[in-house]
Amino acid sequence: MKKIIHTLSQHKFFLIILALGIGLRLWNIGWSLPDLFEEATPFQKAWNMWNWGKEGVDFNPHFFNYPALTFYLQFAAQAIHYGIGHLTGTYENLGAFQQGFGTNPTAYIVIARLVT
Repeated sequence: MKKIIHTLSQHKFFLIILALGIGLRLWNIGWSLPDLFEEATPFQKAWNMWNWGKEGVDFNPHFFNYPALTFYLQFAAQAIHYGIGHLTGTYENLGAFQQGFGTNPTAYIVIARLVT
């Protein structure tokens, strides 16, 4: 325990900067919800990867003007969101997940903003 406290006290300045950065990032995370702006490009491309109405998923973003890793990170966040929602009974199936976005996209967008 003393070792942990000693380590934290040595890195106090770094932890303060880290906490300040997290606080500033989260301050306006809900700004202008549920509107989507240009920063939602990774979210939208990942959303299209679900290949709604067709078989399977399509991991090809068909868009190469943006770093592709962000698309896959967004897709992973969406998959985790769906998985947790499915386990808790919020989303009965993928159709309900898609319909939830059409009804109230706020949770989807906040998660997307947290990822990027």
